[in-house]
Amino acid sequence: GFGAYYTRSLDPADSKRVTDESLFHRYWWGTVTALGPRFQKVFEERPKGYFSRFKHVIEPQVTYSYRDADEDAQGRIPRFDTYDSTSSFDRQLNYSLVQYLYGKARESGSPQEVVKFSLSQQYSLVRDRYLSFFYYPDGSIARKSHLSDVTANIRYFPLSGFTLDSSAVFNYMHRAISGARASGSLALPNGTTAAECVYEIESQP
Repeated sequence: GFGAYYTRSLDPADSKRVTDESLFHRYWWGTVTALGPRFQKVFEERPKGYFSRFKHVIEPQVTYSYRDADEDAQGRIPRFDTYDSTSSFDRQLNYSLVQYLYGKARESGSPQEVVKFSLSQQYSLVRDRYLSFFYYPDGSIARKSHLSDVTANIRYFPLSGFTLDSSAVFNYMHRAISGARASGSLALPNGTTAAECVYEIESQP
């Protein structure tokens, strides 16, 4: 949960007027995650290369999240930072299919994650909260859905300390890509990030 006490608060009738009335802002939230069943296959040992063998893992994941709303705090919280905002009631399912490719290092014998690929989507369980929209050419909303866009993400570790990460968001109502992101980072042996490059594009279908 979350709680914050304010010695003063805003007047709900006039958002620019601060009153001496105190306010305790609180809301509860929580998540529950279910993993599996997990399917895996180990490939036969390779005679050459950095990895002696590989293991492919497929794992479905489902997360239920809940957040209640603090109705008494609506329009009364002074804004100083991101915590100073009222929460809206929300219940949501996040489901994904995740695949991993692990490699067993030939010299050390330790397993390492080589590739991770996931497909994910959210579903709103709140009747009046929609996660995706279909627009007319003039920008008005034609249809809306409790289902979100579908996100595909792939993460690749070609070398020790070097990571390549890319993702794309697909709007299934427009049948078009609505956003994409690619990044690469290089970490030093002590874990400090030495360099990072990020590229993002976003479009309205």
